[in-house]
Amino acid sequence: MIVMKKTVKTLCAFAFVVLTVASCVKYEYSEEAYHEVMLEYFPVESVSSASVWDMCTKRRVTLTSSLSDIRRVQVLSTNPYEDDRNCEILAEGNLLQGQSVMLLYYVPKTTNDVCFAALDEDGRYIQVITAVAGTAELTFDTPLANAQSFDLQPQKFYYCFEENYPEAGDWDYNDLVLGVSMERTSDPKKVKLNVELHAVGSLKQLAAAINLMGYDKSQIRSVTVDGTNNFVHNADAYRSIITSKELLLKGKSGEAVINLFDDAHAAFTPAAEGAPVTRYYYNTVWDPSTRQDAKNMTGPVTSYIIEFLNASDAQEFGMANLDPFVALPYITVTFEIHTRKYKLNETLFYYYNGQEATYNDEFSFAIEVPYRDFYYPQEAMKIGTKKGASIGGCFAKSGASFGEWLQGAENAKEWYKYPTGNVMR
Repeated sequence: MIVMKKTVKTLCAFAFVVLTVASCVKYEYSEEAYHEVMLEYFPVESVSSASVWDMCTKRRVTLTSSLSDIRRVQVLSTNPYEDDRNCEILAEGNLLQGQSVMLLYYVPKTTNDVCFAALDEDGRYIQVITAVAGTAELTFDTPLANAQSFDLQPQKFYYCFEENYPEAGDWDYNDLVLGVSMERTSDPKKVKLNVELHAVGSLKQLAAAINLMGYDKSQIRSVTVDGTNNFVHNADAYRSIITSKELLLKGKSGEAVINLFDDAHAAFTPAAEGAPVTRYYYNTVWDPSTRQDAKNMTGPVTSYIIEFLNASDAQEFGMANLDPFVALPYITVTFEIHTRKYKLNETLFYYYNGQEATYNDEFSFAIEVPYRDFYYPQEAMKIGTKKGASIGGCFAKSGASFGEWLQGAENAKEWYKYPTGNVMR
């Protein structure tokens, strides 16, 4: 993150004043001034609405079957017999002949069709039906003559963050980049959550966690790490933001929270006990040999097993329940950075001091991208710009740009599929 000095100066001068009296801190905000600053420095003018950032919707389907060999069902992004490489598993569950099962899945609002698949005990896809996304009920009744098996990947989302909240940033949305996917297990009470740390485009200490929206900590039996790689363990050297080492935390309102790490840099390269954490721009500079503060390396992955107390809660849980967020110190408080729909959440920290309305605007410092093949911007390269008729940034395809999307253009809703330069993966 390269912070524009003029932006910071303007925000500090006009957006808010911090008054310290004894041990108490009082924030006095000028909502109008803050919004004026954001309007000036945000790279897209006239964002259509706050809701434009929400690119996905939750769907529900009830599946039944008369097939004697059926053992499992899935909702798929496409037909694997036609394109298994780009086919993702959106949801899955167990189903036997004569029974029914309800599946929830979370897809881009632009999704017209999905596929519903029946599998036998050997993992062969014995029937695949293409139907309109949002189909409420469907029955499997005609098996394929030559069923095949496919090695399909679970649906993956990217979560891209700007670190400078509540001040304006450089809008590259690469200060922290997470990739998240979810898998069902053989145990109906357990789900597996895979979290990959793709990039850290900041030299600040950044902590991260995931709020399991709609679930209290009391509904979760445990959260454990599947394997040996554990972000929390890697970042033990200096814990100062999320100080607890527990994987399952209780939020301010009782919500279930997965503790990812206290320091993104330490999660990339663990420091020896007692040694300071070395801070680099990880995977955001195309040629790291051109600067001493940059490194490119494979990002670490941690897989979490979430065990619910009730199988029904596990069945209802999906990608739509995930609220990954960043936590970092700001003046005398710790701010959280959420995607726009959860922007006002105070999950682990209280920081708005009753001034939530000031920040309840059309801007977002985090983006949920529903696309496995997403390329995020390089360091200090704006993700997209649009001022008047001028379109720029890393996603600047005319008619399908980032800027046009935020201004409400229907044809630009899948902007994330069309990078035009200065991106990484």
